[in-house]
Amino acid sequence: MIEIRHKETKEVIFRSDAASLAGQRLQGARLAGADLRGRNLCDSDLSNADLREADLTGAELGGAQFQSAILTGADLSEANAAGANFTEASGQRLKARSANFAGAVFRYAKLPECELDGAIMIGCDLSICDLRGMLPKANLTRADLRGANLSGADLSDADLTGANMTKALTTGMKLTGAKVEGALNASGQRMHNFARPGMRKPIAKKWWQFWG
Repeated sequence: MIEIRHKETKEVIFRSDAASLAGQRLQGARLAGADLRGRNLCDSDLSNADLREADLTGAELGGAQFQSAILTGADLSEANAAGANFTEASGQRLKARSANFAGAVFRYAKLPECELDGAIMIGCDLSICDLRGMLPKANLTRADLRGANLSGADLSDADLTGANMTKALTTGMKLTGAKVEGALNASGQRMHNFARPGMRKPIAKKWWQFWG
């Protein structure tokens, strides 16, 4: 039998006769404040689940389904959620520092005030996602950010190589030290590393300066 307890009160809030939580159907489960640290939830279906303030640090979430789940204040730091589906999930103040979201889908997700410092989001579908939060040093290589709300987002030192930000809202977005080679900006124009804020475009020498 598996028991899930509340992270603070230690009260049992969920029981299952299954040998593992991996691959379980947990749609709509009430897991607010749950202690799920290091748990294996790979391929589980948590659609519409209430995971407010839940602690999922270091959890295995690969391929899990979180469509329309409530993740407000949840902590997924250092979790492995590669290929997980967060479509239309709501996660204000979501913490996921150094988490692995490679290939995950966040289409239409609402993540204002998120903390995704150093998160791996290679190839993620973040189209039309509300990402008005902290993403310093996040790896967003080849991420789909079309139509995303990045207003005021901190992407300092992030890797946006090959990312697509066409029609994204980018007012006040911080790109200090970010890698943007080959990325498409909000206007659909190709970006280059030397063109990002804080860097100077190389000055070409006159032909006679190459001698003497």
